[in-house]
Amino acid sequence: MPDNSSIKGILNKIEQELNSCGIEDAWLEASLLVEAFSGFDRLEQLRRPQRHLTGLQIKEIEAAVQERCWHKPLAQILGETCFYGRLFYVNADVLTPRSDTEILVEAVASELKERYRESKKGIRLLDTCTGSACIGISILLECRETVAIDKMDLADTSAGALEIARRNAERYALTAKQASFFCCDLWPDAGTVYDVITCNPPYINEKDMTELMPEVAGYEPQLALYGGRKGLDYYFRLAEEAAGHLSPGGILAVEHAYDQREAIKEIFAASPLKLLKELNDYGGNARVLIFEMTQ
Repeated sequence: MPDNSSIKGILNKIEQELNSCGIEDAWLEASLLVEAFSGFDRLEQLRRPQRHLTGLQIKEIEAAVQERCWHKPLAQILGETCFYGRLFYVNADVLTPRSDTEILVEAVASELKERYRESKKGIRLLDTCTGSACIGISILLECRETVAIDKMDLADTSAGALEIARRNAERYALTAKQASFFCCDLWPDAGTVYDVITCNPPYINEKDMTELMPEVAGYEPQLALYGGRKGLDYYFRLAEEAAGHLSPGGILAVEHAYDQREAIKEIFAASPLKLLKELNDYGGNARVLIFEMTQ
């Protein structure tokens, strides 16, 4: 950092460093880093650009900038990120929530409100491959005022991911009665059936795993990314196994890669789950399929 310890001088220096490392949106990221380690939000940065930071604040910012130049994801440096209008804790044990996934939350929340708004019987949700639990928690928070939700189960094979999921549940004051956590392979147990199952499974194929961005390849959990040679391994399992965990008329909502939709529809064609909806993300890319358990 330069001798000048003003917010303006520090922002300019960070932007230059991030640009030199090939970081997009360098000015925005510089502002977010200053906010995170000084407490001065972007409005304060604009209003008082000559305000000086302390030596400790500058030292912490310098360390964070170095990490970002190594292409550590900004969300991991900050320890949290925004998803569907809410902040969620993240670390190297979970995938960073992405805006592409928000359409899944929106679609499932809309479906629940349409199906169960007048229902007195509470419903059960499972968010499997939950990671940070951003999907399950967002759906619960979006629907709890209008839909009677008895219980939400959050499942993942990673104990580290489940710890982050627990922290996020605590962040939004979800009780043990509202949310349960299971370290398991897809299904918490053989006997429980759900009205709604959501899943954002690993779906990167073998070729694409070799072409990931440095932020993803070097820092995000490979277990949550690799979906087998063609990226479809989990969809075969879901097509074969999900019916045993869904109530009649229940729904399964899955995220997928932009080029996997037709292959997944073929995989499910012979299952008891019938295609209900197919949705694109906010960027116009194929992203979500919703299936319904036949009666």
